[in-house]
Amino acid sequence: MASRVASLFSEVSNLGYGHSIQNGTPYADNTLLAGCVLLGVQDAPEGAAVCKLSDGSWVGFYQVIPLTENELEYKIQHSTDEMLEYMEDVDHVVYFQRP
Repeated sequence: MASRVASLFSEVSNLGYGHSIQNGTPYADNTLLAGCVLLGVQDAPEGAAVCKLSDGSWVGFYQVIPLTENELEYKIQHSTDEMLEYMEDVDHVVYFQRP
């Protein structure tokens, strides 16, 4: 998954909240996780999502959350926020065997 996310930097100029990445197939044989979405940093102190650099520019931090194909399709058909409401009981800790 990390290599797929890294490769996006050569494909697009700007990644941000809600950007989804489809792998096309599950990441491994023991999981249905086959893509991911970029979300805001969860369970972090206020202000942890950005860092001001010495030149005055800002860097934003995101959390990469793995998703199943069905979850990705739901997000694409609706929106990131609706997907998060739909998945409100899913923890941001990755469980490869989650339903």
